[in-house]
Amino acid sequence: MLLRIKAVEQIGRFSKLTQRAEPLAKLSLVFARNGHGKSTLCSILRSAADGKPEHITARRRLGALADSRVESQWATGTFAYSAGKWNGCPGKIHIFDQEFIAKNLHVGDSVTRDNKRSLLPVVLGDQGVALASQVNALDREQRDVDDNRRVAARIILAACKGISDAEVPAFCKAEVPADLGEKIRGAAQRVELAKQAAVIKQKRNPDPLPLGDLGDVAETLSQTLDGVNENAADLVARHLATHHLGEKAHAWLEYGTRHSQAAQCPYCAQGTVGLQLVSAYRAFFSETFKELKERIDEISNTLDQLAPPVLEERIRINDAEYAYWARVCDLPSLPGLSAMQQELIGAALSRLKAVVNIKRGNPLEACGFGDDSESIERALRLLAAYNQQVSDSLSVIEAARAETDEADVRRVENAHLKWLAMEEKAREPVQSAVAAYSVAEARLEAIQGEKSTAQAALKSYTQTTMDTRQAAVNDLLSDFGASFRIVDAKTSFVGREPSTEFALELGAHKVKAGDKSATEPSFKTVLSSGDKTTLALAFFIAQIEADPDLKDAVVIFDDPFNSQDMDRQFQTTSHIRSVCERTCQTLVLSHDPRFLQLIEKNSYQLPLRTFQLLSNDAGEGILSTWSSADELKSLYLQQSQAIREYASHQKVLPGLTLNAVHQSIRPFLEDYLRLRFPGRFPDQCFISDMAVEIQKAGSSDPMATHVSDLFALNEYTRSNMHGGGTTPQPTELRAHCRKVVAIVGSY
Repeated sequence: MLLRIKAVEQIGRFSKLTQRAEPLAKLSLVFARNGHGKSTLCSILRSAADGKPEHITARRRLGALADSRVESQWATGTFAYSAGKWNGCPGKIHIFDQEFIAKNLHVGDSVTRDNKRSLLPVVLGDQGVALASQVNALDREQRDVDDNRRVAARIILAACKGISDAEVPAFCKAEVPADLGEKIRGAAQRVELAKQAAVIKQKRNPDPLPLGDLGDVAETLSQTLDGVNENAADLVARHLATHHLGEKAHAWLEYGTRHSQAAQCPYCAQGTVGLQLVSAYRAFFSETFKELKERIDEISNTLDQLAPPVLEERIRINDAEYAYWARVCDLPSLPGLSAMQQELIGAALSRLKAVVNIKRGNPLEACGFGDDSESIERALRLLAAYNQQVSDSLSVIEAARAETDEADVRRVENAHLKWLAMEEKAREPVQSAVAAYSVAEARLEAIQGEKSTAQAALKSYTQTTMDTRQAAVNDLLSDFGASFRIVDAKTSFVGREPSTEFALELGAHKVKAGDKSATEPSFKTVLSSGDKTTLALAFFIAQIEADPDLKDAVVIFDDPFNSQDMDRQFQTTSHIRSVCERTCQTLVLSHDPRFLQLIEKNSYQLPLRTFQLLSNDAGEGILSTWSSADELKSLYLQQSQAIREYASHQKVLPGLTLNAVHQSIRPFLEDYLRLRFPGRFPDQCFISDMAVEIQKAGSSDPMATHVSDLFALNEYTRSNMHGGGTTPQPTELRAHCRKVVAIVGSY
């Protein structure tokens, strides 16, 4: 229980506030005119309860040089605020003020999404708060973890151009292949292949070397012919040499031999039977012999095409072609003959050519490689291996050439970038970003499960609690005489945080809280200012009455009576006293002395003290002892003077306004009638009730001649009875002030 406000410094309008009165009681009533620090006290106590310094820092006195400070004495000890923090928490404090209304019910004329979220703890109580807090904590963690994941994703996307936002999860999970280098190289080749599609279609293939029958050269050199003896060859050779016929004679002799008649020379027509030379011609120029000579000639021609300068040029051309194809194809092996190998081959083939020339001179003579066998065979193997490599590469080149028909540059470039991204995965900062992303992904999945479980628990709890709390609020609204009730109260999980949904039922019509419309009925238009305050007060009282620890709590009401009629005022004071009976302490702060007096008059069994909060222009404030009776007597005289002055001279007394004069009429007349006729009218009567009572009494009543004026004054003052009305028209205001003076006279 709060006993004393020992010191408040540099907060709100207070440069310094001290308490110059007895300790606060179980029920303490504090009178303070508007602007004298009620809201500041509520903010200080709210800060003490939740430990949040912002309630105080937001109200730091303008221009203050010293730090804000609070020292308060409670039944459990001294609790102070300095250097931006409290030394402890005095206990649970429930506060009903404009901040409670703006946070939990409505802001101005609108029920906002934040209102609906904040109302949930009010409706569900401590257990619901714990469940909702768990959901909210998981939601906040989810947002934080998701932010971490997004930061990691941005790092990955910045470094890995081939990865899209949607591909980041799969990228982080993917394993880096052992042959990544080969995959990158192959992808780069496919990019080049796609870019070079037009060139590739026209590009020539590398050519194999013209090896002809070199693979069978040894067999050809060793071949002889059955039926063709060496003498026939010698005879033909000697005949050609004797007659100096030269190499061209071979063709001539062969033609003649093939076209001569069986026993007659085609030139002289002499008989040829038995001539040894003619027989030698026929043997020498047979088909078998001809084929052998042709093979020898082909081998000789092949060797000419493999002469060192020719071979070197062929190899150079092929090497140039392979330099291109290697960029666009994944060749199995790159064909090539080194300069040393070419030199070895040239020397070996030169020696082979010499052997072939011997064979050409005497085709029937068997020849061999002799001492050059090893070098010639090695040269032939090198040439055969080169051609085999060329053959293998040609199949790959043709496949690549065919692939260009379907090549998509963008697709293959993207594939290449993806493999490059995998390479970045092993480097910083991507490596750390991938790890952070993976951790965030795993935590988000876990949070989703935990959140679903927590939401299910909250939903299960609210299914029973919401009905109970809705009924409690509606009972209070009924007590207050409200013409509406709340219906369809439920918990909503739409959005990031759970919230409360409810509707207002007015007769047969429903209006959802939060609905806005410029053309349809809404929260703004269906409830008056008094109704909105009544709704907020009903929610607040229902909340604290459901608190199982209410007996240990302090409850504070800051101007709970606002724009309400007399019946609701009476019900408000009744519920405040009922709350006080069950709390550790109840504090009521108000600018209306009549409202505080109404609480005081009926609080017979409650320890009660009354106080006044004052503050001057220098910010010096005091909390002192106060009497509602004395305040109301003084107020009665002030109101009388203001009304008479305006009725006589249409002038407003210093410090007052037209609205203040207008607002004085109703309470002044009510006090006047109670004072003139003690005990006749209850404290909670309005002018309308009094006028009806006088009217019923008939013409013998001392006030009978003023009944019509009383009804007129009631109607005239109704709209501004609690402030907020439009500024009255001066002439009309003066006419009604004159009616008041006529009723009161000199009494």
